[in-house]
Amino acid sequence: MKVFWRYFIFISLALLPFLFVNHLFFLKDPPVWPDEPVFYQMADNLLIHGAISTNIYGGIFPDLEKTQLGYPPLYFYLMSGWIGLFGQSIEVLRAFSLFLAIITLAVFYLTAKRIFKRHSWAFLGTLLLSLNINFTRASHLGRMEMQMLLFMMLCFWTAILAQSKKRLSFYLIPGTFAALAALTHPTGTMVPLILLLIIIFQNTSVKKKFYRLIFAGLPVAGGIFLWFLTNQQQILPLAQSLLTHFHDKSLKPPFAFVLWSSDLSWRFLLTMEFAIALIFLFRFVQNRADEKLRTLFIALTVSAVFSLLAKEGGYMLYFQPFLILALVSVLATAGFIKNDLPNVIFIVPLLLVIANLNIQFFNNDNLAITDSGKRSLWSTSSYSYHQYTAAIENYLMKEIPPDKKAGIFISATPDPYFDLKNNPNLRFYETADPYFPIDPVKYKKVLDSTDYIIFTWIPHQILADYINKNVTEKVLVGQQNGYSVVVAKLKPLSERK
Repeated sequence: MKVFWRYFIFISLALLPFLFVNHLFFLKDPPVWPDEPVFYQMADNLLIHGAISTNIYGGIFPDLEKTQLGYPPLYFYLMSGWIGLFGQSIEVLRAFSLFLAIITLAVFYLTAKRIFKRHSWAFLGTLLLSLNINFTRASHLGRMEMQMLLFMMLCFWTAILAQSKKRLSFYLIPGTFAALAALTHPTGTMVPLILLLIIIFQNTSVKKKFYRLIFAGLPVAGGIFLWFLTNQQQILPLAQSLLTHFHDKSLKPPFAFVLWSSDLSWRFLLTMEFAIALIFLFRFVQNRADEKLRTLFIALTVSAVFSLLAKEGGYMLYFQPFLILALVSVLATAGFIKNDLPNVIFIVPLLLVIANLNIQFFNNDNLAITDSGKRSLWSTSSYSYHQYTAAIENYLMKEIPPDKKAGIFISATPDPYFDLKNNPNLRFYETADPYFPIDPVKYKKVLDSTDYIIFTWIPHQILADYINKNVTEKVLVGQQNGYSVVVAKLKPLSERK
């Protein structure tokens, strides 16, 4: 019990700043994102109809919709259970990621304690991760990244434990977590790869490596086989969906490059992260025989390559825990080795926290996404998602007769869907990613079935042309000093071009 309470106290203290930041930014950074209604509806349809599906795109790409948009199913199964228990508001949806983030921080603490043997280093690492801008954003976003990270950390932690165990069967445990990561999101395939490389580069015989690979690979192969087995009628559409995602992402620049190009604050943070990786590489080269350092080096390298080449901002999350463990590993040895690293290395954690909090609190382009001139928490204190959506609903209810139903096409951030969806007189369609291949005929059919277009951005030329030809009125709706959106009223269908 004494050991338990020691862990509990240290982990709880590390969580306090994280929970405070979540309280301030829960619906603001990021604002309610267009992906969240899509994933919510897929989980809700699973709960109600027993099938992971969505009609929120209105059939713009039906092959994708037949295959769960190409995503593995595990997130939707867990989310459907969560909303079935707690409700269907945006707060409930995001609370699932927050819950997973808290567990992830606890697992990270146990991992750091296992590597560095001291609570002080585990506490420092957990504190750094809890204040990381990528981690805090993912912790309250209704997407799969935090679930994937949790399974990644569980796989990494149990892989380290397996190295000290004599029983071969213990490798089934990290293999199971690797399988769960792969069944959460396509990027989860990096987790089995990390586990594979960890085993290959262990200091043991080829025979032992082979058997460990078999035991670790069985759950992964079984999980992937089960997923494909349940989709056996749609293997070709599923493959096509994955190719569509690949095509979509291939047209975008790596998100790390977007961040580097966007702002000095991000350039400073990315430069620091690169410097930490180089210092750790220097330390690893000096201590290549250290199996835990080698395990950490493999995880950092693979996750960094995946993250830095990825085309979505959320994927920058995946290498952050390993980068922080790399920094702590340098700090944990620097203080005990004479004439090695200068003492200046001990200010790096402070600089890292400052760099992350600077973006979060003072230079955050997510806070007032409809007014890019406001970037600090204090200049956006009045911004409220619920007030914003209430203003939109009040406008629509004044425009739409009580006995009539209206179609709403949403291309906006923050996305007002969650507060509007409970109105029985409204039906909704969401815009698609600008790089997805879209059938113009089906796109026009969806737009023809709507009466209002709510937008803060226009991702497709088809949509821009439709608005220019068929809108009778555009009104700026929203808070007096906060989020705003354009609501465009369309002509009667018989008058549209």
